[in-house]
Amino acid sequence: MSLNWDQDREMDEARIEHALKNFRGSVKAWSDEEFAKPREVRRSRWTAMWMVITRPAVGGAMAAVLAAASIGVPVAVVQHNQQVVAEQRQEAANRQKAIDAQHAQEQAAQAMNDTDLMTEVDGDIAQEAPDAMQPLASLMSDSGSAPVEK
Repeated sequence: MSLNWDQDREMDEARIEHALKNFRGSVKAWSDEEFAKPREVRRSRWTAMWMVITRPAVGGAMAAVLAAASIGVPVAVVQHNQQVVAEQRQEAANRQKAIDAQHAQEQAAQAMNDTDLMTEVDGDIAQEAPDAMQPLASLMSDSGSAPVEK
């Protein structure tokens, strides 16, 4: 039995070896065929861009654009900031003028009220008796007694 088993094993190994050789041959033939086909090599967009940039005229133009942008953009930003600051100062001045005008109106109204109040106080002081006591004061002056002195 062991003899039969060893022969079966050797036959299986021989079949596997033959199958692997056929597979290896097929892969090699396919690889050679694919390698022999003509291929088109496409360049990437970046390669074309670098080719353009490396030309002296294009490089000089790009350098000029970069220099103009590096100077022009900060100058424009500074001018814009100055305009914004000027507008803010103008708005602040206008608000302050409005506040000052409102304070002046309030002070004028307060001054008139003070004048009216002082006139009323002067009138109250000049009376012989307060308004609430006027009827009583008139009774006393009618009775013939001596007037009330202050």
